Amino acid sequence: MGAVAAVYVAKVSGERFEEVLNLEGPTKDLVELHADRADVLFYATIGYAVLAAAAFLLTRNARSDLTTTVLAIVLVLGAAGVAFQTYRVGDVGARAVWNPTGDLDYNSTADRD
Repeated sequence: MGAVAAVYVAKVSGERFEEVLNLEGPTKDLVELHADRADVLFYATIGYAVLAAAAFLLTRNARSDLTTTVLAIVLVLGAAGVAFQTYRVGDVGARAVWNPTGDLDYNSTADRD
């Protein structure tokens, strides 16, 4: 439940920050994409929290190894999905801050002297 609260606070604070910045151009587009991906992350985090709670309740007195195994696999896959969405949100957020136009090539050695 802590993750749900953390994602919610980050989402709401980001929305308020976006209102204050009054962005335009490619930065605005990236920030909007960042916000859209954050919405998906919020709902995915809620879903994962519900799944984890259900798995806990279902395996407390589990008599079947199959149930436990299936739930463990589903939990690992869900965690991977939430982690991947977290990466996607962070990646586009970093691009919005550090390279909104895509003009900079951080792999280039031409500017390193």
